[in-house]
Parts: sequence; structure tokens; C-alpha cells
Amino acid sequence: MTLRRRLLLAVLPLGLLLLLLGGAGGWLLLNLGRRSDAILHENYDSIRAMVQLTDAADRLERAALAGDRAGYTAARTELLDQLAVENGNITVMPDEPRLAAELTIAATEFTTAGDADPPRLADVRRLLPVVKAAATAVLRLNQDEMERANRAAQRTATRSLVGFTIGFLLAAALAVLFTYRVVAAVGRPIHELTGAVRAVRGGDLTHRIPDGRRDEFGELASAFNDMAEQLWLIKQTNYRTLVRAREAARATIDSFPSPVLVIDPEGRVELANPAARRLFGLTAPAAVWSPPDALRQPLADALRDQRAYLTDTFDQALTLRADGGERVYLPQVRPIRGDRGDTLGAAVVLDDVTQFRLLDQLKGDFVATVGHELKTPLTGLRMAVHLLLEEAVGPLAPKQVELLIDARDNAERLFALVEQLLALARLEDRREFLSLERIPVEDLFRRAADAVTVRAADKAVSVIVEDTSAVPPVAADPVRFGHALDNLLTNAVTYTPPGGTITLSASADGDRVRLTVADTGVGIPADQLPHVFEKFFRVPGDDHPPGTGLGLAIVREIVAAHDGDISCESTVGVGTTFRLALPIWKEGRA
Repeated sequence: MTLRRRLLLAVLPLGLLLLLLGGAGGWLLLNLGRRSDAILHENYDSIRAMVQLTDAADRLERAALAGDRAGYTAARTELLDQLAVENGNITVMPDEPRLAAELTIAATEFTTAGDADPPRLADVRRLLPVVKAAATAVLRLNQDEMERANRAAQRTATRSLVGFTIGFLLAAALAVLFTYRVVAAVGRPIHELTGAVRAVRGGDLTHRIPDGRRDEFGELASAFNDMAEQLWLIKQTNYRTLVRAREAARATIDSFPSPVLVIDPEGRVELANPAARRLFGLTAPAAVWSPPDALRQPLADALRDQRAYLTDTFDQALTLRADGGERVYLPQVRPIRGDRGDTLGAAVVLDDVTQFRLLDQLKGDFVATVGHELKTPLTGLRMAVHLLLEEAVGPLAPKQVELLIDARDNAERLFALVEQLLALARLEDRREFLSLERIPVEDLFRRAADAVTVRAADKAVSVIVEDTSAVPPVAADPVRFGHALDNLLTNAVTYTPPGGTITLSASADGDRVRLTVADTGVGIPADQLPHVFEKFFRVPGDDHPPGTGLGLAIVREIVAAHDGDISCESTVGVGTTFRLALPIWKEGRA
């Protein structure tokens, strides 16, 4: 039997009982109302007729005694009319016919005495009390009958109320019984289904619902069991796939020579290859990792804001002690995102660049050594060329002067290259200490602009220094940072065509000041921008003036020595903008 039919059969008897109870109650109330109305109506007509008849008899007597024939006739007509009403409204009461007959006899004698000519006034006065007494008897009889009918109606109403109450209690008991049976029939399978759903939600895919029923709940239980079976099969398949993927990922990560860690959102190490375990002394996979200070904030940013931390220069390198010595690593911190964009963790990769760092230092030392070795003989050559050009040892032929001028220019260019190499080597090795001072940004910009004013005027290039009086002073070495600004402005003048502009501006940004050097020059191609701060890098092209490619590298090292940063934005044909950040001067700073 289906659940719908069972519910219908359970509710149908209750509905029939309620219908029967309602019909019986309605019939009883209707019958009681009809009976009461009929009794009340009949008795009320008789009572009203007797009241009006008694009044008409009084008026008839007064008119007869007064000789008022018109008044007598009207009173006589009223009396006879009311008598006719009573005679036509005799009910089943036993005494009413007798009393009505007595009233008729008395009224007839009373009117006959009044109708005589002349009226028998003595008989009229004698018969008036008789008529009134007979009318009163009829009136009292009908009043008693009304009271009796009222008591009977009250008894009927009481019996109906008792019957209704018994019926209502019986219906309520049956409703409770039927409701209990319906709830039991529906609630138990729902409870079983709820328990099964909770078990599956908790991961117990082996839970099943007994499906021996042959109703809708049986079909639902069968469908649920099929679903749980399919989920169990899918889970087993996915589990094997995940195990293979995890083991493959673990094997891949373990094969990396560089330390690799996977951190969960709570900061625990979820996966670490042997190199990472040896480097940080990790023993338990779920241990909470305390990263080095340099990685603490990048890791927090990756886990909280999904912000990657990628390094590509030795300035961002991390030096750690491993295998009895110091190793240099370039850290990479990448957030791991889910399909919905939520944070699943972060991957930390430490690229071992110790050998490259040593090579870079070796290259720097070699450049510094060669520069020092070249500087002395080069100085002698410059002096010799200058002496020859001054004809201190004798006159020169025009051709000799031309050759010596060319030699002097090449010697000067070579000397400038050696100076730049030596300055870069000192900055990279941090052997050149900065003398930080409190310097207004306006002073820095004005000195740099004054240094290139003549050259910019020769090219018809405008140098604009915006008002920076409201910008806080910075902590900078005026000589070294002035050299950096001079390099930037020299490049800007070199690569800005006539009629262009160079703009210097600054603004406060928290505990730093942002300085901007923007020009309207030829610009740098987008694919070349990542390399502009590399040593010896020059933008390809025949239309660029000659240079060493060290100027921007020196600028970057000077800014880094000031605990600042620098970036470059450029669009070909529009111009180039360099943005530098320096710390704000704080009182008491050494």
C-alpha cells in the first residue's frame, strides 16, 4: 500500500466522524429552533390577544355607561376580533379549549347586555369582571406553557451540549490516535533517513537504510542506498587517484635539490622534501614551522591575502647555515588556491644560489681588482695625452692633434667606465658607508636639476620641479643619492627629444617618500623593462647613444643602500617614469 493511500485511510474515519457529528449537531439545533419558535409564536399571539381583549372590554364598559355609541362599537369590534384570534390559536394544551369556551360565553353575554336598547348597564358592570377573569386565565395558561417550553428547550440544549461534548471528546481521541499512527508511520522512516544522511555526511559511506517497505519511503530508501553505494565507489576511486597524485608529488618534490615546503593555512608543515627537513631540522610532517624572519611576513601575506613573494636578485637572497656552512637561497613563496579561490596553503621554495652568489662576488672582485690595476696606468696615459695636447714637449701637427683628441676622448670614456665599475663594486660589497642626513626633497631635486640645466637647455628640454615643500624630509646621503638622481636625469635628457619635458615630483606614503622622475622620451619596450637595472644592459637599437650600461645598476644599488626601492614604468613613444622610495627622516636617527 502506498504512503498516500495509508494516509488517506487513516484520516478518512476521522473525517466521517466529524461530518456525522456536524450533521447531527446542525439537525438538533435547527429542530430546537423551529420548535421553540413555533411554541413561542403561538403562545405570544394568545397572550397579546388577551391583553388587547381586556383593554377592549374596559373601553366597551366606559362607552356603554357614557352612552358613546361610536366608542362602544369600536370597542365591541376590537373585543370580538381578539376573541376570534384566541379561538383560532387554540393549541394542544388540555385546558385551553375549555377556557376559550368560557371566555366566549362570557364575552357573548357581555356584548349582548351592551347591545340591548337601552343597554343593560347593570349586566355590563356585572359581566366585565367575568370576561376579564376568563381572559386572565387564558393569558396565564399561555404564560405557563411558554415557561414550560423554555424549560424543555433548556433541557434539550443541555442534552445537545452533552452530546456534542461527548462527540467532540470522541473525535479528539480518535484524532490523537490517528495522528499518532500517521506520525509513527511517517516519522520512523524519516528518522532512519535523517540518521543515514548524517552518517554519510560524517564520512560513513557504508551506512544503509533497510528497504523492505513497499511504499514511497521504500523507494526513497532504495534510491539513498544506491547513492551511498555510488559515493563509496567514487570515494574509493578518488582515494586511489589522490594517493597516486600525492605520492607522485612527494616523489617529485623529494627529487628537488632545493628545499621545498608546503604549508597549510594554519602554518603547519604539510609536506617537506629531504633538503628542507635537513635545513630546518623538521622531524614531524605536521609540525608548526617557524620561518626565518625574512620569510615570516611574505608567508603570512601568502596565507592571508594570497600574495606571492618572488625574488630574482641577490639583494633579496637569504643566507642560512646548512651542512656545516652558509648557503645562499633565493626564496619563492606562492599561495595555493582552491577551485573556488579559497586559500589551501602556500608553497615555499628556496633556490640554492650559493655558487652563483660566489661567482657574482668573484666577478665583482675581479672587476674591482682589474679596475684598480687599470686605473693607475690609465691615469698616466691621460696625463701624457693632456701634456701632449698642451704642446708641453713641442708643437704638434694638425693630424697629430686630431689623433690625440680622439685618444683623449677614449681615455676619458675608459676612465669613466673604470670609475663606475669601482663604484658599483663598492656598493655591492657594502664597503662604502653612507652618511645619512636630514635632507628636504626640494634640495635634492634642485641640485639634480641644476646639474643638467645647461645640457637640457642645449637640447631644448624643459626640467620641471614640482612644489615639494609639504613633503617630509628624507634620510639620504646627499652625495651618493645625488649621484643616483644625476644618472636618472642624465638618461632622461639623453633619451628625450627636443621640446620634451622632465618632471620631478614627490609625495608622502606612510613612513616613506615616493620620488618620481618622469620624462616624455622615446620609452623602453615592455619586453626590455625587466632588465633595465641589470649591469651592462642597454636597450637594443642603433639610435641609442653609446654608454656603459652601468648607470641604472648603480642607481639601484644606491637606492638599496638607503633601504629604499626603485621601479620603472615606460611606454614606447610616450615616455619613462622612475619611482623611488626613501625612508622619512626620524629624529635621533644615526
